[in-house]
Amino acid sequence: MCCSHLASSKTNVFLLYAHRDGAAVAQQLRMDLQKTGFEVWLDEKRLEPGSSWSENIEQAIDATDYIVALCSRGSFRSPICRGEQLRALRVGKKLVDCNS
Repeated sequence: MCCSHLASSKTNVFLLYAHRDGAAVAQQLRMDLQKTGFEVWLDEKRLEPGSSWSENIEQAIDATDYIVALCSRGSFRSPICRGEQLRALRVGKKLVDCNS
């Protein structure tokens, strides 16, 4: 898969994707990255019920080493995905774009 050039050793990766058309690819990429030693943040596994999802996502972006953006038709149309990418860029994160 893409992103094999990232060095792993418990490196944190935030997977940014649109639920409507990127969930299956995000799940597969999460599993692939975890097999090689990455710690992966995927919103469906890390958000607590009743918590502020936007605050949790911002904290996860701030705390991660890499942002992997799964670019799809849905992610280009999603203001949430675009906002997450902008947040990552604003705080100086390494952003890797992968077409899903």
